[in-house]
Amino acid sequence: KYVQPALDRAQALFAKRIRDDEKRRAATERLVADVEASKVADADLIIEAIFEDADAKKSLYASLQSSMKDGALLSTNTSSIRLDDLRSDLNAPSEFIGLHFFNPVAQMMIVEVIRCEDTTQAALDAGFAFVKKLGKLPLECRSAPGFVVNRILGPYMAEAMGLIESGVALAIIDKAAEKFGMPMGPVELIDNVGLDVALSVSKVLGAAMDRPVPERLGSMVESGKLGRKSGAGFYT
Repeated sequence: KYVQPALDRAQALFAKRIRDDEKRRAATERLVADVEASKVADADLIIEAIFEDADAKKSLYASLQSSMKDGALLSTNTSSIRLDDLRSDLNAPSEFIGLHFFNPVAQMMIVEVIRCEDTTQAALDAGFAFVKKLGKLPLECRSAPGFVVNRILGPYMAEAMGLIESGVALAIIDKAAEKFGMPMGPVELIDNVGLDVALSVSKVLGAAMDRPVPERLGSMVESGKLGRKSGAGFYT
């Protein structure tokens, strides 16, 4: 029930991007669902992309390590959790990197390639090569709360939340940002990213920067309003 919608979205993307029927069929065949994780031993690169909870991620790594082949690279798509907090139980922590993609992944070019102080150059090189193979732009950054993009984006979104709390209309906030030159306003962006993701990033950055976490985000997530993926967030 979680994987099939992703496969369906991929088919819609392929239909737009790949005009040649044979190439589209080949791309479809390369994208394989593996709910039982029976193909882990075949993988050269694994990108963990589950929800933003350090304990859940570390539990997944523990189960993956026993099946991964020698030389395979483990990475995480975490949007804000420091790699140092995720790799403590890994057999080869210096071979662990971050590969943080941005929504919508099919359109956003940048991918943060995240390292710790002792991350091997070979692991970084593999991450860079993979990102370039996808036709995207790798941005190397150090493991720190929010990395680069969310370190900048967090305060911007938090300020929008502050405006909402003070009674400014959502559409006015978004129109002001769009008039400035943003492709979409911060409120619409939060809906697209997902309120649950925005909340987890707010907690990480809030703890690191001594900033309050917007109460409204928490209450909306608790009520199931996660944004576009649930059908309703700040907007319907």
